[in-house]
Amino acid sequence: MNLKSLLKEQIKKGTFLGKSTKFLYEWKTIPDFYFNLNNSGIKVAHIQFVNYCNLRCKWCSMDHSKEKEIMSEELLVKFLENIVHDKRFKKLNKLNLWNAGETLLHPNLIKMLKIIKRYKKKKGLKIEIVTNAMLLNEKLAKQIIDLDILDEITFSVDGGSKEKLEEIRRGTKLEILLKNILNFKKINKGKIKMKIICLIDLKKPLNINWMEKDFKTILNSVDTYRLTYPSTCIGQINIKYPKDFKFIRPNPRICLALMQGFVLLQNGDVLPCCSDLNGVCVLGNLYKQDLYSIYYGKKRKKMIQYLLQGRINEIPLCKNCNRFSMITKTVNNKKEL
Repeated sequence: MNLKSLLKEQIKKGTFLGKSTKFLYEWKTIPDFYFNLNNSGIKVAHIQFVNYCNLRCKWCSMDHSKEKEIMSEELLVKFLENIVHDKRFKKLNKLNLWNAGETLLHPNLIKMLKIIKRYKKKKGLKIEIVTNAMLLNEKLAKQIIDLDILDEITFSVDGGSKEKLEEIRRGTKLEILLKNILNFKKINKGKIKMKIICLIDLKKPLNINWMEKDFKTILNSVDTYRLTYPSTCIGQINIKYPKDFKFIRPNPRICLALMQGFVLLQNGDVLPCCSDLNGVCVLGNLYKQDLYSIYYGKKRKKMIQYLLQGRINEIPLCKNCNRFSMITKTVNNKKEL
């Protein structure tokens, strides 16, 4: 008898455990390896092209002292071959081209994107880039748009004012940022969905009423923007929250980042979480193992087992995480959701 059948027989309907299990299974949150060893529950992969950045952001935990590395074409092809030809990854339908490093810094960026394009239709993938936009000049913007590979592009734009932006995102210049995003929109003509993630000061409300004119222009230029407060993520950043600060308390037994995704670093290391900006928790290496062996490995299974049992404090990577506890507000087409 497999676990799915066992759950139906042994867990009583209406009980807390019964309701929780029903929710997890119906919303496809429990990884498939608990039910079927021939499939994975992975839906999204984060791909880090480079391990360095052109900015030094206030709330970023990334270690900038490490040696600079870039992802090779060989590794990218190996990864794409794994997810396209291994049917156990049939649910994986999105690639996020970002993690800790600034994706646009890869010296062979356009060539890397062309490689992904060869596999995109075979797999039916959606592709997103997250960037600080400081390197997204008119020439590069046109090259990326003409490739017809991206479905979404997300810009990191924090602060709410020129002074706060340049204080938080050290190395950013508001004038360049505004020019690059507006130029991209002009060239894009609605082909690629444009989004913004905006971190703001803990003392400010989650709206744009108080923001400077140029900031409002940037936020209103995209399809969707999300306002949120800074997070300590996995506990690597020291943020002093006000005593009356309100957190959302998510279900402690659910983490979609761990259950439905992973990160591939430029050196082949595979991580379970996109908040692990320094590769603290390595599950395996794609140069040494195939992707499914890493996915189905003991380390990841143990993490998910502890999570489902409510033993999150026993998972070193997760015990101090507050990423999913933050209050956010999303605005779509200028209408608040």
